[in-house]
Amino acid sequence: MSLELNVVYEDSEVVVFKAPHDEELVELVHSYIKRKGRPVTWKELREVFGGIAGEDRLRKALHRLRERGLLIEIRGGIYAT
Repeated sequence: MSLELNVVYEDSEVVVFKAPHDEELVELVHSYIKRKGRPVTWKELREVFGGIAGEDRLRKALHRLRERGLLIEIRGGIYAT
């Protein structure tokens, strides 16, 4: 499942993406979990977003989604919409 990131540069060997701002990251995480159609683990989220955002930014995005009532943590490290 691919993420919708802004391409800054692309050639036959490399593609460079612009990292999302904090609010964009929140939207990307929410969209990713909704599209999966099932609960996702912290490990899975780290694997998907690892090259895009550090763990602190990812935790903040999850926290914002929980505050807004758009996400629940089922049990330690499993998230669902």
